[in-house]
Amino acid sequence: MNITKLTPEVARESGSILIIVAARLVRRESFTPLYNLCETGKRVISTRELRNAVEQVEEYMIREALKIVDGHDRLTKNLKEAEARIAELELRHRQRDRDDFINAITHPASLYTADEAMEAIAEYDRTH
Repeated sequence: MNITKLTPEVARESGSILIIVAARLVRRESFTPLYNLCETGKRVISTRELRNAVEQVEEYMIREALKIVDGHDRLTKNLKEAEARIAELELRHRQRDRDDFINAITHPASLYTADEAMEAIAEYDRTH
């Protein structure tokens, strides 16, 4: 992915705040106040003008950093939720497999005796 050609719309659609921030940095959006100051054509700029431009850049960077942190927190939360859901589905799948196994060996047409069926279930539980 070439982030220098990444448009704001594509970055937003990607859903990754890191990509959005990286694209803005590459496009120099964060340093716009300093570039604007340089492009005024003045030979000399005041300390106040420079300080104001630097403060604007700093405020912008802080806002972007907060977005990165918020994005990371959201991704971490989504990851934990997905992992919990996967664990739940795996447990359900294992339980369904066990139920199917028990139904098969305890079916009236099964060739297992009651004792053999109990042993088979115990063995299944030990190995699965």
